[in-house]
Amino acid sequence: MNVLQAVLLGVLQGFFEWLPISSEGNLIIIMNTLLGIGTQQAFHTSILLHLGTALSAVVYYRKDVKNAIMLKDKGLLKFLIITTTISVAIGGALYFVVKDLSASIGALFLGIIGISLIITGIVQLQAGKRTGLRSKCTRKDTIVAGVAQGISIIPGLSRSGITTSALLLMNVKAKDALRYSFLMSIPAIIIGETGLAVLNGFAIAFEDLLGLASAFVAGILMIKILTKIAQKVNFGKFTIFLGALSLLPLAFL
Repeated sequence: MNVLQAVLLGVLQGFFEWLPISSEGNLIIIMNTLLGIGTQQAFHTSILLHLGTALSAVVYYRKDVKNAIMLKDKGLLKFLIITTTISVAIGGALYFVVKDLSASIGALFLGIIGISLIITGIVQLQAGKRTGLRSKCTRKDTIVAGVAQGISIIPGLSRSGITTSALLLMNVKAKDALRYSFLMSIPAIIIGETGLAVLNGFAIAFEDLLGLASAFVAGILMIKILTKIAQKVNFGKFTIFLGALSLLPLAFL
């Protein structure tokens, strides 16, 4: 992998990670089919690039992270501990079961979620102004989000897509659903990807660091873009938008 490829892959990871499409699955496909990079190296690169986007979430939500660590926001800290515990337990168990499955399984599953979101958004628009939306996550929301993140280990299934979708369908406001999804990705990605790196071998080259830096910068930009969209577009339209994006992987099956 040369310098240009490393930067390109980092930028793609930065944008893919926060969209409801599998960033890891799509990057491996791009590296295999377009760049001629072997599967083992592609897997290693995708692991490292995920750390770049996790760091972008840390920087963008640094106040929230600091408040949780300093125990100033015990609610958020509890949310992160519970979702991470559930995610690691489910994801760790599923990894050894589904690691050899086709990526199309996750894409088809996400497609079903996408269709459900579009239908939900249409119903909400027909019903008029949405009421009863919440900014805070309940215990039930927390458990559902943790389970959703845990099963995102299924090949082709987007972590951000399924966690955001789960929170949206639980009546959490779009802006806050994105915020919770991005925040819960930090410990999950660091723990999960580090674990995979240990199991599959891990080494860092100069090109990898460039890719990581690119993923970091692009990740911050994409978080800003999606957050602004969530703020300006009403809940029903945003749900339809997210659902439409969820269907994109089906075009490549």
